[in-house]
Amino acid sequence: MCSAVAHAARARRVDLFLKLQQACAAEAQAASRPITVTIQTPHRDQEPAHVIAASHTTVPAQLMRGISNRNQIAACRVNGHLWDLMRPLTDTCHLQFLFWDTDWDYGLKEMCWHSGAHVLGAALEEVYGDDILLCDGPPVKRGAGFFYEGHLKHGQTVNTDALAQVEKHMHELCRLQHDLQRIDVTPEQALDVFCDNPFKQHFIHRAQQQGETSISIYKLASFVDLCEGPHIRNLRPFSSKTIALTSTSQAEFDWSGREEMKPDNWDTHTPLTRTYGICFPSKQMFRHWKRDVEEREKYNHSAVGKSLSIFMQHDTSPGPVTSRCRDAVACVRACVRV
Repeated sequence: MCSAVAHAARARRVDLFLKLQQACAAEAQAASRPITVTIQTPHRDQEPAHVIAASHTTVPAQLMRGISNRNQIAACRVNGHLWDLMRPLTDTCHLQFLFWDTDWDYGLKEMCWHSGAHVLGAALEEVYGDDILLCDGPPVKRGAGFFYEGHLKHGQTVNTDALAQVEKHMHELCRLQHDLQRIDVTPEQALDVFCDNPFKQHFIHRAQQQGETSISIYKLASFVDLCEGPHIRNLRPFSSKTIALTSTSQAEFDWSGREEMKPDNWDTHTPLTRTYGICFPSKQMFRHWKRDVEEREKYNHSAVGKSLSIFMQHDTSPGPVTSRCRDAVACVRACVRV
């Protein structure tokens, strides 16, 4: 399927990203100056280390030397804010590294799932090419995992065969362990990169209205996306055994109040297809999550109620629940006791 679709828009975005990346590197080199970085050591009883670095060119990953368990470092905090390991430091700051084995619930979980959403977005774009306009891909706020939603042209849908191809491409991206690269550009430059995507343009205009003068863009392999970040350094923690798709659903994008940005031939409520996924940095965590899901399904009240003949749900109207005789009698007896 992916061999038959066009990727002209993706190729253009990659070309623009690489050109902007070179320009950003030149600007960073020109703006570089000495700064002091205070590094919080993993052991609280040790004094922080003070290092002289170069602003706009030194990245946290270059300051990991001397840390014994640095292979467990996933990200960092700069002055308390989550930060990419490969994002340059811009001023004198306090740096704290985050470790997979101790900081999962202190920011790494959301960062991991956010990066997983980019893997999903890249795979969706690989399968559907220019026939999909991606909208948003965040970690799930309530629950586990992430999703990416997009508008499929020509009335296409995400069927079982397509999902299998998407997951296959996700596994391939993880196998190649691609880096996630970031650049910060002006809103005008970002609008040029995403000139073919009205959803991304809306997000850029909204950021402008909020006073933002810098827009961050990430690249994962051939996938270029608008994103605030932060992200993990690369896909090394993921594999075919730790990342998977979970479900799909329908959503919509409401253009009410912003019709000037809506394409002329689109409805006010644009249909979106939302695809969900899950990922973890280790096989053990993935197996634990999968076992937990299976256990919860086993005790799902809907399935248990039907299996014990406590209530029934009709196929033509699955919402209303009809109690069977034994359930009704039990309820009456319980009320009488009260």
